[in-house]
Amino acid sequence: MLDLDHIGERIRECRKKKMMTIRVLGEYTGLSAGYLSMLEQNKTSPNVDSLARICEALDIDIQYALEGEMPGKTVIRREEMSKHLYPEENMTVEVADFGQGESIFEYITIEPGESAKKEEYRHVFSEMCMVIKGTLNVEMEGKICSLHPGDSIYIKSRERHSISNPGKEPCVSIWVYHRDVPRLFGRNENKR
Repeated sequence: MLDLDHIGERIRECRKKKMMTIRVLGEYTGLSAGYLSMLEQNKTSPNVDSLARICEALDIDIQYALEGEMPGKTVIRREEMSKHLYPEENMTVEVADFGQGESIFEYITIEPGESAKKEEYRHVFSEMCMVIKGTLNVEMEGKICSLHPGDSIYIKSRERHSISNPGKEPCVSIWVYHRDVPRLFGRNENKR
């Protein structure tokens, strides 16, 4: 059921939970800090476009913003996963988000060959990776760790790292990270 009287409170709660300032939320959404402050105090209501931008930046479902209930799934079919292509890195990222406010799972395929761009990542969340197929090189602090099927690695929050496929076949890996923190370092919020 719609609960429009508390949209601002839910937005403020999600923003604070992600340790994000109104200014940073404004940068992600293109909305002014003043407008966002008024919205969080329920002194104004968002239009559909503004609400969509806010929900995307906070990584929450619009249904949660409108109703206060976090939708959840127990099964996600492969074709339902959101798919992001990064051709300059020979990478495809498929995301399974169960919408329960906990963890995000990524199914990452890196094609063999030298990538046109070597991206370095640094997140405010820790993450874990397990290699399913092929070889994955993870570079952290100048050291390269080669992972093979069944191998796992844990990467602490804020630890700079990059990944690549040094092999001759596609590398497939599963990544897990907690969703309750903003993605402020490395790529933009729509990328790993």
